Amino acid sequence: MMRPEVRFAGPGGQVEGSTLMAPSRVFHEKVQFSRGAVTTTNFDSYRVLRMSEVPEVEVHVVPSQEKVGGAVEPGLPSVAPAVANAVFAASGVRVRRLPMDREALRSGARP
Repeated sequence: MMRPEVRFAGPGGQVEGSTLMAPSRVFHEKVQFSRGAVTTTNFDSYRVLRMSEVPEVEVHVVPSQEKVGGAVEPGLPSVAPAVANAVFAASGVRVRRLPMDREALRSGARP
């Protein structure tokens, strides 16, 4: 059975994007609300990952005979729990909210 060829540019770029979106959400991104309305209306008040914080990303597409499926989705949701577990292993503090900033670490639960 012939399987479709996956071209790197599409999924590779998407994986790179989600790799950068994940730490931005974990460490910085926070939508503010007031009286039930969003008050974060522009990037001057919505912190995202800066280029100076971006790690080098290298994506490899593995050849496979399996049916083509989602390539990007698994990368994004796994980062926050992994970072939270690393913080717990290093400090004994359970962080249970995002972004994981100093305030979150101070208010985190200790066992």
